[in-house]
Parts: sequence; C-alpha cells; structure tokens
Amino acid sequence: MNKLRSLGMLIALTTTTIIADQESPKVYFLNKQPYLSPRIIKELSTLISDAPNHAQVVSLDVLECQNSNRFHGPITISKGDAPKIVSTDYDNGAYFSYIFIGKTRSGNHILLTRSSGGGTLVETEIMIVEFITDHAYKLSSNTLTRSRQRLTIKRTWGFSLGDRYLGNVFFDGNELHISKDKNSYSNLISEDIVIKIRQ
Repeated sequence: MNKLRSLGMLIALTTTTIIADQESPKVYFLNKQPYLSPRIIKELSTLISDAPNHAQVVSLDVLECQNSNRFHGPITISKGDAPKIVSTDYDNGAYFSYIFIGKTRSGNHILLTRSSGGGTLVETEIMIVEFITDHAYKLSSNTLTRSRQRLTIKRTWGFSLGDRYLGNVFFDGNELHISKDKNSYSNLISEDIVIKIRQ
C-alpha cells in the first residue's frame, strides 16, 4: 500500500463567511477575473523537502498584498477553456502558477500549484485555502487599536505531488481524486488516491 494512505486522508474543514472590505470594495477571485496574484499564493506554499503532508498554516491580507510592491508582478492567464492556469514569471526562468480545482461545500478552495526556480525541478502541490475576516490594527498616539475589517486568505492544508507531477487532479462532491504520476522523478504518487474531505 502507498505510504500516503497511512496519512489519514480525512480533512476536517470549517465553514467560513466572506465579508467584503468596506473601505476597498475591490474583489479578487481564484477562478475568474480579476484573479488573485499567483505571487500571493506562492507565499502560502511550502518546500517539497518538508513533508508529503504539509500542515503549516499561513495567512495574508488579500487587499493589502494584492496592491503592494512586494507582490507586484506580471500575471498571465492561459487561453482556452477552464480551468485557467494563472501564472507569474520571475527572473532566470523561474515561475509560479495555480489552477482552481474546486470549492468545498464549506467554502474552502482547492488549488493545484506548480513552482520552478528556473532549473529542472518543478514542485507540484495541492493546496487548500480559505478566506476569513478579522481586523487590522493601527498605532495612533502610542495606542494600538482595531481599525478596518480585513479579508485574509489562509492556507489550511497542503499535499505534495512531487517533482514534475504528470497526472489528473479533480474534485467531485466531497472527494479529491489524484491519479498516479506518469513521471518517475519523485515517485510520490505511485497509485491513484482518493481523499475524502469532511465538510
């Protein structure tokens, strides 16, 4: 049996509510225009060397990041039918891209990401993110107080597919289907996998 089966392929996902930022009504999406910058999604990713089952939790302020210098960069959208490949290029041939795979009933978004530093390694990962609201803080007269309500994107789970994964990934109902890797660079996905997602 594939070692990945022993990871306990059940993920408990909580219900989330998305409330638009009242100060800046601009909205970005993962599955249609205007797309959220791939550079933001890249910041949520982890290294392929960490573990097959990535449990790190990272969150970012969506609107602040989308309009910041740090995450500024070109965004390319693939042509043709969905799902679209949303990608950004860096120097020396490096790039990062994501594809929207599906959305659970509780509002969590499933992405397939690919990352290259310009060499032969192409890290491929399934990432689950959710949008949540909290409050930003501001410092005034040496007093720290709540200010605006903000929308954040939070990485809740990730699953490495290894180097240059070549297969099919799709979401159906409450099941995430991952086909056997046709490449042999990492041999992480040596058989078909079905991950049941608890709502």
